[in-house]
Amino acid sequence: MARKKQSKSRINYNANTDYTTNPRYTWDVWHTKSTLLPIKDLESFRRSLAKVANNRLRELEKNNMDYYAYDVVADYLRSQGKKGKIRFQETAKPMDQLATRREIQLLQNFLSMPSSTVAGQKRIEAKRIETFGNWKPKGAKGKNIKGIDLSKQAQTKIFYEFLNSKAFENLRKFYSSEQIFRAYKDGNIGGSKSQKKIQDAMMDYVKNERKPSVKGLYEAVGASVIPNSANK
Repeated sequence: MARKKQSKSRINYNANTDYTTNPRYTWDVWHTKSTLLPIKDLESFRRSLAKVANNRLRELEKNNMDYYAYDVVADYLRSQGKKGKIRFQETAKPMDQLATRREIQLLQNFLSMPSSTVAGQKRIEAKRIETFGNWKPKGAKGKNIKGIDLSKQAQTKIFYEFLNSKAFENLRKFYSSEQIFRAYKDGNIGGSKSQKKIQDAMMDYVKNERKPSVKGLYEAVGASVIPNSANK
């Protein structure tokens, strides 16, 4: 008897294959033509991704880098009612196909983000320090006008949280990143270099000032305006 032909629309998924070795994690779980994958296969794929993701989450926590990509996962899991450690469930759990596909996509997005690994975060940090370490205010003259040294701030969690915050996003409506960083670095609130106080002062200024200026921002945080610079 002739062997029945397999449907061409069915994706050839092998539950024993480690699809997580795909560096871009781009296997599309949404467009599977006319035939849906069996839920047991989708769940197996989800669990394989969850194991890799949880290992990365542990490494990020161990190195005090629980922000950026980590925050994406934390927000998702908390929205699902997750309490305690930020971890994906590695054992099988009852989920419909829609929920399973959504979690797989979230896992793929997380694993594709450079900031989901310690090495990736270090590369981002190094690039940021290099970029602003070489930056000088437009129009500024003199050998004493140096770039912005962010090496100390860039190694702190509060600094990264600031860069990823709504506060920074709002400040970017009025100022360039360089202007914000300069005020942030040189700020001095009542003799204090507290990053939190400087952030709050910047936000209060743009909130209460009708026409925020660079000079006004610097004065709000006690930073000096750079001579001969366009950043006045």
